[in-house]
Amino acid sequence: MTMTTDNQTTQQRHDATDLHRLQDYGMYYLGALLAVTKVLEMIQHPDWRTQEKPYRDAILRLIVKDKRSMQLFMDGCHDICYRDHKRDKKGRLTWCEAYFADRTTRYKEII
Repeated sequence: MTMTTDNQTTQQRHDATDLHRLQDYGMYYLGALLAVTKVLEMIQHPDWRTQEKPYRDAILRLIVKDKRSMQLFMDGCHDICYRDHKRDKKGRLTWCEAYFADRTTRYKEII
């Protein structure tokens, strides 16, 4: 009788572990789906097409760099800025790096 109870308890623990794994996978999948949706919406926006290609590539490199960058992009609470501009011999922009910058508010004294 103890063996049956032990087997049932073990089975219940495995079921609970499986449910936790399924829940973790579901949250991960939902986050990835939302991220892809936001990137696709960004790419389809008319302003996206007017940007130069190096800037678009820099944003995409920044977003897919790691999970933290994707989270910052999804939150939308930071501005995306550019640095390390590289130009070819004719002066055309060929490469740059994007990074997240904190939004700051500047107050100018009028008096």
